[in-house]
Amino acid sequence: MKERKVILILLALWVFLLCGCSGTATTVSDQEKIEATIENCFKALFSSDLEEARSYLVPGGPLDTRLNSLYEQGAELIEPLAPCEITADTELISVEINGNRAEAVLSSIEICATCPGQAEPSCFPFRPSQGDATFQLEKHDGKWLIYDVI
Repeated sequence: MKERKVILILLALWVFLLCGCSGTATTVSDQEKIEATIENCFKALFSSDLEEARSYLVPGGPLDTRLNSLYEQGAELIEPLAPCEITADTELISVEINGNRAEAVLSSIEICATCPGQAEPSCFPFRPSQGDATFQLEKHDGKWLIYDVI
């Protein structure tokens, strides 16, 4: 009888731990994927690779339709970085996930470029001009994509 009670308690603990861990891991994993999506999109954009940048956007979404004009506005600054190795590091204030939609609030992003013949990267911190930028994302086929930035 005592042995059966111990087995039931261990089984209950195992189920509790299994359920508790899986919920937390999914949320952390989604947050990491969202941050990586934003960083990779910026990295592609500053590498002048519009097709790669577009792969992180919801096809036909507001940001996707504006991407070419946004790029053209900053082309003078971005195109000289094309031969450089680009890294992007975001500082997110919060990420709110609601099913297959999410909002990520970005306070800043740092773009670093290591160009040929340069030992150390040159880094450029960017802060949104009107406070924080909110990225709206949607999950498509298990992949987080940027819908718009407001």
